[in-house]
Amino acid sequence: MARRSMETATRTLFITGITSGIGQEVLRLALADGFHAVGVVRSEAQKQALLAAYPERLALHVADLRQRDSVYVVAEQVNGTAFSHILLNAGYAELGKLHEITHESMADMLEANLIGHTLLLKSLLPQCIPNRTRLCLVSSLAARMPGRNYAAYGMAKAGLSYLAEALALEYPALRILCVEIGGVATPFHQKCGSGFSVRQFKTQEETGKRLYKALLRRQGFTTLYWDWTLARWLFLHFRAPIIAARRRFHV
Repeated sequence: MARRSMETATRTLFITGITSGIGQEVLRLALADGFHAVGVVRSEAQKQALLAAYPERLALHVADLRQRDSVYVVAEQVNGTAFSHILLNAGYAELGKLHEITHESMADMLEANLIGHTLLLKSLLPQCIPNRTRLCLVSSLAARMPGRNYAAYGMAKAGLSYLAEALALEYPALRILCVEIGGVATPFHQKCGSGFSVRQFKTQEETGKRLYKALLRRQGFTTLYWDWTLARWLFLHFRAPIIAARRRFHV
């Protein structure tokens, strides 16, 4: 029993993107599984709501990942803290052709999806190596499969996928996982104005469950579902004809 208690005490998760979607589901599963969690939320109201729902084993920092100054504050606060697992999951998107979206929206996508997470990770890395931290970056199939109306979002996620590959070379002792996901039926799509029907998307609950299991056990790259894996493989191996066909038929 004592050994089990000691193991549980050392299981500490740093996580972003926990107020909705798959991050919310991962947080619920991790706390139910005995983790202590440290999260980042965008507002004081979100912080208080989560602390009311999970009064034990949860600590929260307030920072808008689109605002670099607030990210610097949290990065300083977590600098030197040891975590057994890190999940960088928060995402932000506004869809539209590149010339149609505002400069502010494009900057927000780069900050929230890539730069903010990179700055946080930079502060956490020195403690990751001695603790053999499991690190998971949530990217997107958009990082590999360009499409209309999400150039800026896909560019930011492509940077996150590249970061995972580079970190695996720079820190070979770390267990690094990059999850490139497709459409999940979460509030994300309503917020970004995608216009896609979510009826054929994966469910938030099942995807969160798969992401949590992957965080605990896997490294390298995954998409969580066989059909997303197939789509990714086909595009990577037949990129030129697929892009040519999509341009011709305006898909």
